[in-house]
Amino acid sequence: MKNLCTAAIVATLVLANAFSAESAPLDPVSYEACGGANQLAAVAQAVASEPTSAAALRELSAKSVQIVPGAEGLDVKAGERHMTVKTTASVSHATCSVVRPGTSVLLPSGTLPGANVAALAAALAYRRSFAWPLGAAHLDQGGTSVYLQTRGRYLFVSIIDNPSQTHQLGCSGDEYYRVDSQSFAVLPFDGCVEGHAHSTALPGVMQLPA
Repeated sequence: MKNLCTAAIVATLVLANAFSAESAPLDPVSYEACGGANQLAAVAQAVASEPTSAAALRELSAKSVQIVPGAEGLDVKAGERHMTVKTTASVSHATCSVVRPGTSVLLPSGTLPGANVAALAAALAYRRSFAWPLGAAHLDQGGTSVYLQTRGRYLFVSIIDNPSQTHQLGCSGDEYYRVDSQSFAVLPFDGCVEGHAHSTALPGVMQLPA
């Protein structure tokens, strides 16, 4: 149940409680990717040396980030920079188990736009001082997924716990962030509609300020 609900949410970002008369519709998805949370978090933290600097993140946005498995970890190339990134958890069968057609799936190799990597780095920096209301996702678990989307000027980051590790209905372990592609300001939002009988005190995505 949680797996199907979560996949639908991160794939479409259509949120049952999020619409208001004053809100403009979300821009259509122009890019979408999914990968292992532990792997992508390690890559984002390695290539974004200043994750709280908008100027540094905009510089990263102009590059592409290539990820290839190597003998000692992940071989990562970002522009002219080459590095080896070590991770602590292997992807499992549950990682990115349900995605929309056209989604780039990194298990664990592939190439990402620098803007989406920069957005993930900004979200990870933000979450260090933000307590997710229903419990944070576990980046160190194999099978926990990161979904990345581009919609107009905004970049979306969703971190979703491995469904097989969650033995209850609810929205714990699901995190949702909207990142501005110019300022790299991060705003969390309530992205879980599983019955929506919970209260996070967070706005829905359509209730975030423009």
